[in-house]
Amino acid sequence: MPPAITADQALRWRRRLPRWGLSLGVAVPLLVLVVTETVSESTQCTPSAPCRLPLDTLAYHLVPVAEVLAIGMVVLALLLPRAAVWGAAAAAGLLAGPVAVDSSFPSLWRWALVWFVAVGAVDLLGRWRQQLEAAAWQAPTRRYPGVDASVTDRLPRDEDTRLAALVVAAFAVAVAGGLLAWHLAATAAQHEREARSTHLDATVTKLSSDGYTVTLDVQGRQVRVEPQGTYAVGDSVPVLVDPADPAHVALVAEPDDPSWRIGVAALLLVVLLGVAARLWSRGWRRFELLHRGGPAVRLLAGRRDGARVLLTTLDDPRFDRPLALVRDVGPSGLLLPLSALAASEDDEGGDVGRDDGPDGDPWLQPEPPDVATLSDAELAAWADGLVDEDYDDDVPPPPPLPRALDGGAPATVIGLRRDGDPVVLQVDGTPPLVSLSGVVDPWTWGRLRDRALRLQVRERAERAPADAAPDAPPAEARRPQGSRAKEWAATTALRVVTPVAAPLAYVLAVAVYPAARWVLDGEAGWDALLPIVFGGSTLAEGLVFLAGLSRPPLGVRPGALLHRGRWADELIPIERVQGVTAGRASVVLRLAEPDDALALPPQAVGRFADVLEQEPTPEQAAFAVEQLLRTTSPAGRRGWRRPSVALVPGAIAAVGLLVAWAQAHFG
Repeated sequence: MPPAITADQALRWRRRLPRWGLSLGVAVPLLVLVVTETVSESTQCTPSAPCRLPLDTLAYHLVPVAEVLAIGMVVLALLLPRAAVWGAAAAAGLLAGPVAVDSSFPSLWRWALVWFVAVGAVDLLGRWRQQLEAAAWQAPTRRYPGVDASVTDRLPRDEDTRLAALVVAAFAVAVAGGLLAWHLAATAAQHEREARSTHLDATVTKLSSDGYTVTLDVQGRQVRVEPQGTYAVGDSVPVLVDPADPAHVALVAEPDDPSWRIGVAALLLVVLLGVAARLWSRGWRRFELLHRGGPAVRLLAGRRDGARVLLTTLDDPRFDRPLALVRDVGPSGLLLPLSALAASEDDEGGDVGRDDGPDGDPWLQPEPPDVATLSDAELAAWADGLVDEDYDDDVPPPPPLPRALDGGAPATVIGLRRDGDPVVLQVDGTPPLVSLSGVVDPWTWGRLRDRALRLQVRERAERAPADAAPDAPPAEARRPQGSRAKEWAATTALRVVTPVAAPLAYVLAVAVYPAARWVLDGEAGWDALLPIVFGGSTLAEGLVFLAGLSRPPLGVRPGALLHRGRWADELIPIERVQGVTAGRASVVLRLAEPDDALALPPQAVGRFADVLEQEPTPEQAAFAVEQLLRTTSPAGRRGWRRPSVALVPGAIAAVGLLVAWAQAHFG
C-alpha cells in the first residue's frame, strides 16, 4: 500500500505562488502601466515631431512589438500566466531600453521589468521546491496499472499532445514569418513612397459630425483623412502627395505607419509558442509517466463538477485543505479503451488493450453493415460517445468518483510531483482514470464560490430530519436568486423572439449589405478584409442559429422524420426506424435499409427556448420520439439529405458583407 501524505507534508507542498496570484501579479501592474501610457499620450503631432519614428531606425520596428505585447499579455495572463509573465518581461524590457523614446515613464517600465522577472523566478522556484517536497515523501515508483510493458513506447493520439505542439509551433513560425516579411515589404514600399512624394500645403475645409474625419483641399481636390490630432476649419496642414498615386494623401505630422504587422507577428508568436510549450510539456510528462512511472501516494479524491477532481489528505474528509485540483479526468485510451468497459466490470483487466475496431473500439464508429449486430446497450454507448463529442465538447462526462460534497473516496495517485503533472487515479474497486490536463492549484475563484456552496449544502443536511433515509441522495444546493432571475429573463426573451426568429433572421441578413455600405462609407482597404471575413463568419453563424430557433432539430413530416442539422437536413422515412433507445446522455434511432443508427442529444426533441426552461432527460426524449412516430403513418417516401435551410440567412449576410467591401474597395 502506498504511503499516505500527511497534513504537514501537504501544507509544505502547497506553499508556492498560486496560479491566480501569478495571473494578478502580471495583469494588474501591466494594465495600470498600459492605461497610464495611453492616458498620458496627449502630445500633438507636428511636422517637426511626427507621430511615427523614422523608418530607418531600430526603434520603429520594436515600438509596435512592445506595445502589442504589453496589451496582449494582460489577456494572456488570465489564460496562460506562466507564458504571459515572460512576455510581459520582454515588453517591459523593450519599453525600458530600446524603445524608451516611445514611453512617457521609462523608469516605471524598468521597475516593472524587475517585478516580472522576480515573479517568474518565484514561480519557477516554487515548482522546483514542489519536486523536492515530493521526493521527500519517499513514495514508491509505480507505473500505469494494468499496462503491459510492450505498449510503453506509445500513447493514444488523444493523450499524446507532442505532435499537436509541433504543429502549433510550426504554424506560429510560419504565420509570424509571413507577417514579418509583409512588414518588411510594406516598410520598404512606404520608404519609396515618401522619397518620391511632394510636400504641399492643404487647407481644412470640413469636419465630420463625429470629429474623426477631416476634409482637405489639396490643389482643388477634396480629400478626406482621419487624423489623430485636432484640427479646425481653415487650418493650413502640410501633406505628402504621391505623384504615382495622387489620390493618396498623408499628413506630414502623421505619416502612414505599416508597422502593425510586426506587432501582430510578435504577439502571435508569443501566444502560440506558449500554447505549444504547454502541449509539449503535457505530452512529454505523460510519456515519462508511462515509460518510467511516478511516485504513488494515497489521497482522498472527490468529484467537484464535470470531469474535475479535488485531492486532499485522508484526514480531511470535508475537503477544507485541498491539495490540488485535477482537470479533465476520464478513462484512458491506453488504460481502459471503451471497448473493454463492459468486460472490465465483470473481469478486471480482461480484454484491456484489444483492438477490434478502427480505433480499438468495435462500436465507437460502426460501419453500416455492423449496426444490425449491435445490441441496444452497445448502440446507446456509441450514441453517448458521439453526443459527448459533437454536442458537449467542453463538458466531458463525470468520472465514476464520489462527490467531494459526500466526502470523496481514498485513491492511489500516481505521478504527483508539481503543478501541471498528469496523474493517474486508482480508486479501490474502479478502473484507473487519467488526467489529460494535469493538476492545478485548487484555490481558484470558482473554488471559493464552490466552498460557500458546499457549506450551504452541509448546513441544510445537518438540519435534515433524523428519520431521513441514510442512503438518500444529498440535497442539491439551492440556486441563487440572481441566477434564477437571469435565467427567467433569458427564457422570457427567447420565448418572445422564437415565434419570429426565422423572418427576423432574413430581415437582419438583408440589412447587412446597406449597413456595411454605410459603415464603410465608400472606403475600404485590404486591411479591412480580414476583420470583415471573421466578423462575417461570426454574424453568419449567429443568423443560422437564429433561423433555426423556432423549430426543434427533430420534427415530423407526412410519413417521415425530419432531422435538422447544423449544415444539412435529412428526411428519414418512418419505415426505416426500427427502434428508439435511451442512453446515458443520448437517444439513438436504429435504422434499416440500409442498416444505420442516428445519435441525438435529448435536447433535439424541443425548441431551444423550451429546452432552456426544462431540459429533457434521455428517457423523456425517447418517449417524445416515439410519440412523433405515432403521429404519422408510412407513405412510401424516399429519404434525402440536403443543405440546411437555416444556412440561407447566414449566406446572404456573408455575401452582403463581401459585396459591400468589394464595392467600397474597387469603386
